[in-house]
Amino acid sequence: NDCNGIIEDDEIAPVECIGDLNNDGIRDVSDLLTLLTFFGCQADCGDADLDQDGVVNGSDLLMMLPNFGSACEE
Repeated sequence: NDCNGIIEDDEIAPVECIGDLNNDGIRDVSDLLTLLTFFGCQADCGDADLDQDGVVNGSDLLMMLPNFGSACEE
């Protein structure tokens, strides 16, 4: 992360489907609840830290919400 306020492709950890935290192929309530469980986490946040900046916060939520309810591409 170069801290310029823009999340670029090379700053996102490689994941199969951003926001699908339980790997069931869809971004749904289960994934949102997982993210919210870790909301505020500042260490060892695992996959809930979608932007890999070390904390689970609003930016991770904003990464998940645009695709909420959609299936992952195969």
